[in-house]
Amino acid sequence: WNATFQNDCMEDPTTHRLTEDTAFIDVVNVTDGTGDVDANADGNSGLDIDGHHGYWKRFDNYSNNDNNSDKNETTTTPLLTRYQPQQCRTEEDLQSDRCQVAMSLEQFAPYEFISTNDNTSESRIQSQLTKLQGEGDGDNDNDNDGKGKSKSPMLLCFIGLSHAREMSREVNLWLSKWNATSIVQSINIDAQFPRLVNPNTIQSKGCNASIIATGQWSAGRKPPGGRYRGLPPTTFDDYQTEVRDMILRLTAPESELKLDDSHKIYLRSIHYNALGDVKTTCPPEDWRSPPVIDTYNEIIKNLSSSMNISFIDTNFIVGPLWDISADFCHYRLDKVASAEALYMLGRLLLPSTES
Repeated sequence: WNATFQNDCMEDPTTHRLTEDTAFIDVVNVTDGTGDVDANADGNSGLDIDGHHGYWKRFDNYSNNDNNSDKNETTTTPLLTRYQPQQCRTEEDLQSDRCQVAMSLEQFAPYEFISTNDNTSESRIQSQLTKLQGEGDGDNDNDNDGKGKSKSPMLLCFIGLSHAREMSREVNLWLSKWNATSIVQSINIDAQFPRLVNPNTIQSKGCNASIIATGQWSAGRKPPGGRYRGLPPTTFDDYQTEVRDMILRLTAPESELKLDDSHKIYLRSIHYNALGDVKTTCPPEDWRSPPVIDTYNEIIKNLSSSMNISFIDTNFIVGPLWDISADFCHYRLDKVASAEALYMLGRLLLPSTES
């Protein structure tokens, strides 16, 4: 961990793929095929042996033709790692087979996320929202002034930068779909690095749950025109120190941040980034490769455990389709973003959903 990974290169993705006809991957099925598993100790059902709450399943009768109600069976194709070849940015290059095949999103279309935990189902979350609304109405009935003031919505705060903004938007999309934005709302609070997570800012927003994931800027290429331009990636040792200091800052007795049943803090796993061209140069121009993100997440997980902070790991959702992000960075208005936001709502709103 002491050494920098700044000059460590990824294998060239144009050749480092399982493309042989005889190549295969064994998939171990952890359910009985129906998605049913026994309830665990705290009463949650659908928790598989790895602590996950679902899986991605391919439906071979998927059809891209929305007008085809019969959903004719399509030709099965290998799920190759998606990447952006070099020199695939201009309109002319993007029309070439060399770029289109490697960057295509079509291979992900037949996959749907299957939840194996009722606690993360839409119906359970909607029931909880109704309960929260009833509790708010009950509070209004007891107003001494008789004016029936409406209770402020529960506020979920996603802290980070662009990935936090995208997750906040996806959560609000679910809440809007259920007409529940008067009960729960989601916002984002900007913080590029763990050292910039500010307890006073969180407290001033009135957050009821703060979900922190700051790692993209730590490992990523900094914008050329920004204040952090040229800053190297944060080493693993330094990242561990930053995250530890952030937790101490948030939980310090003298902190302005009040932590109780009305406001809880969670650390979230850092998202993978698909292999855009800046990540596969040698040396890399951007260091958000899977091994780096895995190590950052291991640091967060270990510190969460040792410092008694809740950790929400969404990589069982993100990981299998980690390369689906259209811009090779953000899960934005896609099936991964939607499934992750639904799971996040279940974790934040429902009791006893620790994974």
